[in-house]
Amino acid sequence: MRVNSGGPRIAPPAVAQPGDYPKADELAQYIAACIESLKELADHGGKAGVKVTLENHWGLTANPMNVRAILDEVAHPFCEASPDFCNWEHEYLLYHGLKALAPYTHTTVHAKYWNRWKENDIRRSVKIMLDAGFKGAFALEYEDGPWDGVEGSKYLYKEVLAAL
Repeated sequence: MRVNSGGPRIAPPAVAQPGDYPKADELAQYIAACIESLKELADHGGKAGVKVTLENHWGLTANPMNVRAILDEVAHPFCEASPDFCNWEHEYLLYHGLKALAPYTHTTVHAKYWNRWKENDIRRSVKIMLDAGFKGAFALEYEDGPWDGVEGSKYLYKEVLAAL
């Protein structure tokens, strides 16, 4: 079951007090609440045999290091990442963010095409997952681009298969 982290759509920034190093206390509060919620969900999921997955979406999960910290703190076999190839705040995370979350992903990854980014190398993203030892499912997700939904899904299917 995929869940969102909750919290604001845009993660609160760090704030610098005079003479002090910037801290993101407000962000830490949201992360703590997310951790507690996911612990409860993972315990329930474990009893029901359902994994709880956290996708990189917006807010807290737009930063892959937040997702890693949350999952490390939850530390439950029924709670993991379910990264999406394109849900990042900037293009530098397309591959680096995916690589950061790959070790936390066991069940599903979203092989997604979205023309939001000028570069969206599906084969490179699949290789990142395989290099990390991922053996789960690649769910196809065509968001938007030069094709209609059917042709875009066919494109994704061919790219994922070629990378496998």
